[in-house]
Amino acid sequence: MLQNIIPVLVAQVIPKVQASGLLVSTCVIQSPSGPVTAYNQPAGTFTTVLTLACQDAPLGFGSGIDAGETKQLQDTLAGGYRHVFIAGYYPQIPTGTGSGWRAVIDGTVFDLLGAENDSQRTQTRLRLQLVTI
Repeated sequence: MLQNIIPVLVAQVIPKVQASGLLVSTCVIQSPSGPVTAYNQPAGTFTTVLTLACQDAPLGFGSGIDAGETKQLQDTLAGGYRHVFIAGYYPQIPTGTGSGWRAVIDGTVFDLLGAENDSQRTQTRLRLQLVTI
């Protein structure tokens, strides 16, 4: 009996999240288009695939600042990670690294490291990285 109620309850959650105003950021998912470099990286042109409302949060909520830093002699490479919640099931977003896709959250460009969907196919979560040199 409980197994019959769970899908009904889950189906009610996402519309309530969307109506709550929790998803205050805009996420633009972009795929690489055009030529690639010798290292198989996008040469700088992208096509917008989806524009979605989202909730953007630092990775490791509650554990303070989550960023890695590697110092070289002349350059500093810093990577900041983000965890983004999207209400809805979007299987077209690549789930693995190395896709060359990116996400633009409220105007800031992030590398898309991966995406995952929940077992009920009601939400999508993204792991993003902001790299500055």
